[in-house]
Amino acid sequence: MTIDPAKLQKELAGGRLAVDVLPDEAFNQRRIPGACNSCIYEVAFLEKIEEVTGGDKAKPLAVYDETGTRESARLAAARLAEAGYSDIKILEGGMQAWTRAGLPVESPDQAGPHRVADGDYPLDCERSLIEWTGRNIGNKHWGSLKIRTGEISVASGGLAGGRIVIDMQSMACDDITDPKTNGFLIEHLKSADFFEVDTWPEAILEITAAQPLDAESEGLPNTRIIASLALHGETHPVEFDCLLGHSMDGDLVAQGSFDIDRTHWNIRYGSGRFFEWLANHLVNDLIGLQIKMVVSKQSLA
Repeated sequence: MTIDPAKLQKELAGGRLAVDVLPDEAFNQRRIPGACNSCIYEVAFLEKIEEVTGGDKAKPLAVYDETGTRESARLAAARLAEAGYSDIKILEGGMQAWTRAGLPVESPDQAGPHRVADGDYPLDCERSLIEWTGRNIGNKHWGSLKIRTGEISVASGGLAGGRIVIDMQSMACDDITDPKTNGFLIEHLKSADFFEVDTWPEAILEITAAQPLDAESEGLPNTRIIASLALHGETHPVEFDCLLGHSMDGDLVAQGSFDIDRTHWNIRYGSGRFFEWLANHLVNDLIGLQIKMVVSKQSLA
């Protein structure tokens, strides 16, 4: 059963308890006065409800999320009903409807939503990473590359540019458990057959521009990155979409994935464009790359 903001305000005065079912980051930015917090995304959701209600399953509750247009509050109400709570209502329109109605709001965190000041910020290279996937006719392998140095530029609260230096010598394979076979593949990839890392020990991703996207949900890419990739002595444009946002710890994180055609960078081993009768030696021209860029909360301060 749903309840509108005005009616909920009256019932709160009569003893109904408001429950914010989003993470504490949202709860700490603004909340209904007197509300408690139990995040529906956490396994301890029902345990927290039991703590605040003292185990009283007849306690009148009103669950709410941010907009009332997603599943968060509805899922919370369903879980509570399954657990035996008998009087549960869902706030129509969520916290946004409550504020639009001009009802009182507590704002313990005066900083409000995250916003990064314009400027250049160094990447946390220990937590930033490139992951790769390569395929041949009957198999695939995947692994990682470390980022040696990097920074991103922020303008108007969004990603505007950046430069990431990739350590090609750090190439690792994560799917082959046998050390000898793993070492053979990495040696093969580092050799003149593929990336010639002794000659070209670095690859450079230069972000030249970024465009905001209208994402249909918070989990979809919200930024399109326009860049160039210098690899194996060649430089070519690349473009990909990423999800840019803040982690619960306050770090700025961007994650995106894209494919490159390795032959554009003059990496031809096993390519059907250049060799015949490859059979099991055929290697897919496309290499999948996934990039994670992390700027620590401390660097943003």
